[in-house]
Amino acid sequence: MRGQPFYLDERERLQRDLSDKHLMLLRNHGTLAVGASISEAFVRMYMLQRACSAQVRTLSMGRPLHEVSAAARASTEAMGANPTTLSSYGQLAWPALLRMLDRRMLGYDI
Repeated sequence: MRGQPFYLDERERLQRDLSDKHLMLLRNHGTLAVGASISEAFVRMYMLQRACSAQVRTLSMGRPLHEVSAAARASTEAMGANPTTLSSYGQLAWPALLRMLDRRMLGYDI
């Protein structure tokens, strides 16, 4: 891939590679999140970042890992796959995040 997806062929490759997924880790380019709204894409990215952080901290302990049950995994996957849950969470979280940004970074929206 050549930098940011300004070229149509790169956009098409990203779409093809994403398929029905909403998150992608790009080698040498960071992460990509898509959603029905900015808030939904942000919530997906936020959750991915938190999961990755937890995994790195857990692995750094150097202790044996305990697998979660198949039922717990399926339940968590179902919550993440439900667009209504993400949309609702995004609708709650996004305004609060914007208020926090207003307090911490005056003038960011100029």
